[in-house]
Amino acid sequence: MQAKRFPDTFQQNVPGYTIYGIFWIVSLLAGCVLQEKRDGTLRRLLVAPMGRAVMLAGKLLPYFIINLLQIAVMLGASHLLFGLNLGSSPAGLVPVSVAAAATATGLGVLVAALARTEAQIGGLTTLLLLTMAALGGSFIPRFAMPEWLKTDWARP
Repeated sequence: MQAKRFPDTFQQNVPGYTIYGIFWIVSLLAGCVLQEKRDGTLRRLLVAPMGRAVMLAGKLLPYFIINLLQIAVMLGASHLLFGLNLGSSPAGLVPVSVAAAATATGLGVLVAALARTEAQIGGLTTLLLLTMAALGGSFIPRFAMPEWLKTDWARP
């Protein structure tokens, strides 16, 4: 049996929209940090007897775990209920999922550092996520992109 050359709509959209969906945590994380700055809670945390790395880990870990759970539920349910093909190495999804969750959480920290208002958080998050999702292949499969976006920059 010959493997399919291109994914069908389901195999393209479920993983694509799963990744797109986890990145919306950026807005929640940045909003939380902004609220803590405004309320003075962040200043209190910074003078507490703990390292900044511990404080940052405590702030980011829940968002990271939520992202991992969202990926697991979306891909797991799609596989079990609808027969989504998880590829030849489903175990390979674990490091990719961890990296995607860490990236989304890190982007939330970046937006929190740059934005000063809720409007800026909303605008910057929307701009970043829609642009990255469109260029990254979440919305449009690579084979349907123009030639200049199909270039594999990693290969010589």
